[in-house]
Amino acid sequence: MKQTYELTAQPIFTGLLSWVVKKEDADVFLRILKHKIRARLPGHRQILITGAATLFLSCLFLGGSYLFFTQLAAYGW
Repeated sequence: MKQTYELTAQPIFTGLLSWVVKKEDADVFLRILKHKIRARLPGHRQILITGAATLFLSCLFLGGSYLFFTQLAAYGW
């Protein structure tokens, strides 16, 4: 049976990353990526505060759950 289409992922990634392939220097690539990310993220300070608060509350929830379940395992319901 003759194969009618190519099975590799090369055509997909070539179109998506064609601007990366043209740049030979990794520093230039990182600089472009950094500018693209900064252009799409408004308020760097606000994102940092929100991330820190989310991380703190997640750790608080996990710590409380851990303490609850260890007490439940030790003493039962």
